[in-house]
Amino acid sequence: MTPEEILRDLRDIHTPLGDSAQFAPTFATWPFLVLAGCLAAIWVVRWARRTRWRREASAKLGAIDAIADPAARFDAMIKLLRQVARQQKIGRPPEAVFRAHNLAEEHDAASLREHLREALGR
Repeated sequence: MTPEEILRDLRDIHTPLGDSAQFAPTFATWPFLVLAGCLAAIWVVRWARRTRWRREASAKLGAIDAIADPAARFDAMIKLLRQVARQQKIGRPPEAVFRAHNLAEEHDAASLREHLREALGR
């Protein structure tokens, strides 16, 4: 085969386009959107689970406020305070917590209720 015959056979082959067109990446955006949606859903679910105890404790505090007996209400608030203290680091409770529960007065219960509301972010 002569060089002319080889060149004749190669005439229909085209050279590649310029460098910029040859290596231009083409990306589909939908995989990134799906990934962002999945990550957002995971974040929302984790946030809801992480703060569920706070919503439940707030509901319990509302039910405790409805208790008519002051001693029973004070005992229930102390139990709730223990549960909240397990979940998050809270400040020192009012001094009334350390007294005998049957000697607690209404202002002691009010200060404890305010401490719980502050700890729950209400």
